[in-house]
Amino acid sequence: MSLMRCVALWGALGLTSGCLKSAEAVKVEQAVKALPPEEADLLVLTDERVLVKDGVTFPIGEANVEARCLPALNAVVTVMNKTDVKLLVEGHTDDTGGPEANQSLALARAAAVKKYLEDKGIAGDRLNIVGYGPEKPIASNDTDAGRAKNRRVEFKVRR
Repeated sequence: MSLMRCVALWGALGLTSGCLKSAEAVKVEQAVKALPPEEADLLVLTDERVLVKDGVTFPIGEANVEARCLPALNAVVTVMNKTDVKLLVEGHTDDTGGPEANQSLALARAAAVKKYLEDKGIAGDRLNIVGYGPEKPIASNDTDAGRAKNRRVEFKVRR
């Protein structure tokens, strides 16, 4: 079903939220589909998010972008070059350490990724950053593997 038909159907039903994607998210989805398979395979789209399949993750207490993350970040650059979308770069930490230190670290991780994207030619006004610290874990902080997944940066498509 086309986006316009989906919007019309949801409107006719009086619904204001649900599975609808924003126009910006649709642009990103189309740009990802146009990538070469080896780049497209690095990214995962979920609703309003552009996720790196293997994650943009960080070692404990660090905010430096690791070389293993660069191919996926370069795919994000390609998508942004093919669209006019704006992204929110969200920094996260695990739950070890104090709240203030985690907040600063989460923001530093988001800033490091933003700087990388800017260095690749993406205009800074298309990227906002936020640090969530340990507030939004995607895995349990009870294990080393879970904490490693939580030390990450994610991208949200901005409207």
